[in-house]
Amino acid sequence: MEKIVVSGEYFDVESTLTCGQVFRWEKEENGFTLHSGERSCRVRNEGGNAVIECEDGDADYFARYFDLETDYGRYVTAAEESGSEILKRAAQAGKGIRILNQLPEEAAISFVVSQNNRIPRIRKILNGLCEEFGGRHRLGGKEYASFPSVRVLAAQSREKYRSAGLGYRDEYILCAARAIAAGAVRGWETLPTDELCRRLCKLKGVGEKVADCIALFGFHRFDVFPSDTWIVKLYNEDFGGEGKNAKKIAAYFAERYGNNAGIFQQYLFHYKRNVKE
Repeated sequence: MEKIVVSGEYFDVESTLTCGQVFRWEKEENGFTLHSGERSCRVRNEGGNAVIECEDGDADYFARYFDLETDYGRYVTAAEESGSEILKRAAQAGKGIRILNQLPEEAAISFVVSQNNRIPRIRKILNGLCEEFGGRHRLGGKEYASFPSVRVLAAQSREKYRSAGLGYRDEYILCAARAIAAGAVRGWETLPTDELCRRLCKLKGVGEKVADCIALFGFHRFDVFPSDTWIVKLYNEDFGGEGKNAKKIAAYFAERYGNNAGIFQQYLFHYKRNVKE
């Protein structure tokens, strides 16, 4: 086993994993077990630090996954200097949130499942997909289900997905998996963000909000601002806005915050959902 220890000032494990950007984790007595593709790690806050434990050879993977080379203090400073009091408070409350470098294919499938769904059910569906269709890998002598490849997912039937509890999402998962397996997202990491999101929206079951989530959490694009009911509420109650058009609200925040939009979205989303003023 390998161990990575970094300062926990800008790495709050629980806030990072439970803020809706990733779903394949279990909360343990001492921290979390996190799964990504065919790898797992244990991660916790301890004594002012964040501690990551993983299999030998996986340290570089999880250092990149948790974006450890990025100084998140600069995002907090930018939020504090933004002139927005609620963003300042949100960054102070959520300064330990980091944007993960997830596998694009896994993020795409995960956020297709996420639409019109609640986090506990998203996690249940994805865990079911992994148990049913994924391989196996180990961490510290314990076996875990791997995320299935898109080729495996593309080879299944709608009936098999429906029996796995996906309901109407069976068609979305199957069509998205087949498109990705055929190369639909290959090379997309080089595209400008607007073109990336436009192409993501061509995947069945992917609208603007899901595309923004995939761009942010699967391609690490910080210039998008996913908008859901919490962000609509925030826009109307705290930014003097009016209306419920999530697309327009997302565009407003993306233009306002530019290349900091994605991380600011996480600060504001976390604050609006969890912090009592």
